[in-house]
Amino acid sequence: SSLSTKKHRPGDFFSNPGNPKSPRRCAAATAPMNLRLSVSLASLTGILSFSIAAYSFPVQSMYGAIGIFSYILPTRYYFLIYADQALNGIPLFYSRWYYVALLIFPLVGLAGLSRFKKHCLDPVYVQ
Repeated sequence: SSLSTKKHRPGDFFSNPGNPKSPRRCAAATAPMNLRLSVSLASLTGILSFSIAAYSFPVQSMYGAIGIFSYILPTRYYFLIYADQALNGIPLFYSRWYYVALLIFPLVGLAGLSRFKKHCLDPVYVQ
């Protein structure tokens, strides 16, 4: 069966791969087209990150395997900076490692940006 016989609508995850004039898109570019799914995933991610980042439950009381994930979430470092600077009035010098950790997150994202662009420009279709 030919891939071009399948009817594709503008809201589908990928445009028609059988049509060479079809615009190329990746799944991330079509996320706004499915608002309910996007909002649900954002809510799930937000709730889990607040819980794991020790807003509602201390990391010392978590299981070790779950507590490790708190160190890879930027919300933990936002919370620690907020607690140190705004609530406790501690000088910036004592929170410097939290700021360094926050700077690492965009650098990791920039490192994978070229790969993400390559995958968006040349999508692989699986039937």
